[in-house]
Amino acid sequence: MKKNKNINNKRRTIIKGFGGILAASGLSSAVPGIKVFNMAQASVSGGFNDYKAIVRLELAGGCDSFNFLMPRDSNSAGSWYRRYQDSRGGVLNQGGGLAYAFDDILPITSDDAGSNANISNGDFGLNPQFIDRPIPGLPGAITPGLQTLYNEGNLAFVSNVGSLIEPISKFEYNNNLRAIPKAVNSHKNQVDYWDFGSSGPLSSQGWGANLIGRILNNGQDNNLFPACISIAGQTRFIDSKIDNSINNVPIYTLSSGGAQTVLRYDQNDAPSLAFQEMYAQSQNSIFARSFRDSFNKASLFADTFNTLLSQGEGSTAVGDGWGRINTPYQTSGNLNPVNNSYPNAEVTVNGEVFQNKLLNQLLTVARLIKISRESLAGVNATRQVYVVKLAGFDTHNNQMQNDSFYKLMAQISQAVGFFSEAMTEINAEDDVTLFSSSDFGRTLNPNGSGTDHGWGGVQFVQGGAVNGGKIYGQHPLMNVNADDDNSMDWSFSRGQYIPTTATDQMMATLSKWMGANDGNLAAIFPYLSNFNESNLGFLS
Repeated sequence: MKKNKNINNKRRTIIKGFGGILAASGLSSAVPGIKVFNMAQASVSGGFNDYKAIVRLELAGGCDSFNFLMPRDSNSAGSWYRRYQDSRGGVLNQGGGLAYAFDDILPITSDDAGSNANISNGDFGLNPQFIDRPIPGLPGAITPGLQTLYNEGNLAFVSNVGSLIEPISKFEYNNNLRAIPKAVNSHKNQVDYWDFGSSGPLSSQGWGANLIGRILNNGQDNNLFPACISIAGQTRFIDSKIDNSINNVPIYTLSSGGAQTVLRYDQNDAPSLAFQEMYAQSQNSIFARSFRDSFNKASLFADTFNTLLSQGEGSTAVGDGWGRINTPYQTSGNLNPVNNSYPNAEVTVNGEVFQNKLLNQLLTVARLIKISRESLAGVNATRQVYVVKLAGFDTHNNQMQNDSFYKLMAQISQAVGFFSEAMTEINAEDDVTLFSSSDFGRTLNPNGSGTDHGWGGVQFVQGGAVNGGKIYGQHPLMNVNADDDNSMDWSFSRGQYIPTTATDQMMATLSKWMGANDGNLAAIFPYLSNFNESNLGFLS
């Protein structure tokens, strides 16, 4: 497929080979603390001898995603765009509305709109911030936006997706004729549904870790890196037992700046010696021993992880830099991957420069994925799940003022575009799929300066394995208080749309691609059988 090329960011096979002293002495002497991990080489847990990863991008707060993907069929009376404009209270900056002007919406093409869709070629466009962005200081270099990724076939949208126990119409909802998820406009409940993979009471395990616990032996394929890693703090999405056993799937949480460690092995400074002495003491309590062992393992992982990230620092020799990503991005700092210098990312919106913390998180994920696939690093992962997060989407007030929504859209587009280029750099673009999730969609109708909690919304998936350039599912006709059984178009008084695609279906499609069988899917997503399709087809 076509790809925009940044400077020094060509699609290539990573040349592996690290000669000299490392080859002679082995990895354990080069990386402090690594000997305690009992590394597994060339693992095929779960029967896998390839690598795949999913990356969850959590848009925290409930994203107004009906301004992700917007009608752009015609500006004439009665068009889909005009319904969108009316339901959003008019055009932005013209009377307080939230609709984008027709000519500001980025056009996209779609030869095939995907499964169960009601969209023809040319009907839709994207948020104006989903553009390619030049990288200052690097003439001709760009970070591709979501528009380019979509048009190249590397990104697809899943429309009107949300929590469902079973398909439900507006009449059935109003008359309690079918099961309804609890509190469909509640942050907590809706995040739970995205985390657990179930819109009902039958699951309390994060589906990301639940998936790993079922497709990998003992929930891991090596003892060096956990299969579940969060760059976004604690999340129940990767908290689960191993195939209903008493053991937990191993997880690790770190920041975009690297792993934080207190206990440093092979160090003789006073703090390290004090911690070593304390944790060397015998403990009568099983809980104290368990905590000590967990703390030791976490500290050793942190040391090992940070050492692997900085391996080859200062060297440009072939094979050096296991955790090095050279793909450029906008920053005012000194971006110097050779010397392990990755300053904060920035994005320019309407002439102003803002930080892009999401790009920093995805940079860390990219570096981890490169290490995980590097055979000489000893990880040899086969399946992994990552989590990143961007907050700020609970936009009840001032949604379109002070660049708030613009900044969020720009950060998403720039960060995902960078990640796509980074995956191409390390030849992993077909093996890694990123997907978005958010608590819920928001009301079409504004509340004055913002929007309120809704239900169904729009999500996207990105990667080389994505059957992209398509919109999957049935996009709303964009009517407030819709009640159209023939078109399966149902909304409430503020334009809160009843989903026509279940989160379970989207999650199951991702899980199937990762290697889950039908039995795994039934166990992880207990209500999946209530829907006609368990695979939406957006992954090859």
